[in-house]
Amino acid sequence: MTTLTSKFQETTKRLQQLTVWKPTERDPFVELDHWRTNAHRTIEQIYNRKREQIEQLVEKHEREFMRQIVRQRTLSASVRKRLLSHKDLNQSSQLGNQTSILSDLQKIENDINTKLGRAEILIEIQPLNIEHTVSVSLQTYLTSIPSMYAREYSTKNQPKKTEHRSTAQIKQAYEKWSEGKQEEARIINESRSRSAKIRRDKDQEDRQRRYIASREAVQNWTEQKKRQGAFTKKRTSVNTEETID
Repeated sequence: MTTLTSKFQETTKRLQQLTVWKPTERDPFVELDHWRTNAHRTIEQIYNRKREQIEQLVEKHEREFMRQIVRQRTLSASVRKRLLSHKDLNQSSQLGNQTSILSDLQKIENDINTKLGRAEILIEIQPLNIEHTVSVSLQTYLTSIPSMYAREYSTKNQPKKTEHRSTAQIKQAYEKWSEGKQEEARIINESRSRSAKIRRDKDQEDRQRRYIASREAVQNWTEQKKRQGAFTKKRTSVNTEETID
């Protein structure tokens, strides 16, 4: 009877010590929040790199376009000058001058068709698929029956009668079990409350960071446009052209 009572007490103790979750420092909500933070950081880094590439392409094309414009305007001014002096040349010189002018005009037209076309920055965005980078699963941990129990069951001196517990003992055992369950529920609720607070704090932090980044991006864009004179009202200059006969 003593062996059976001891076994019952040990089994009851194990029942009271059971918890629904395995104690671990790896809170899944915290780890998921870390992943989200790192994912946002990676996206911001990619965004900044691509934005820098666009700015470099814009600057490079504008610089090359203006270089070609200056070149063509210089050549056009030379043609105009030769046209103005064309009537003052003798017939032989006029023929050579006319050939030179036609050749330069053809060069200007060719460059307009091949080097001075309007450009466009193209951006191709593939759908972002990072679902496979996070996996969620449930793993349970089962304990085997202690060897002491196996030895107890194998003994020949098994009691023929079980011990009848009094009502007070049953009530005490139930109250102890109930207290254990309440403590377990309290621990679970506290853990969930902490995780929820961490998520709320992270969400607030992410929203604040995105707001600051957006505001800085708008400010940088505005300052860049100001440096480029995009917000300065351009005055139209009227050039007096000479009449070409």
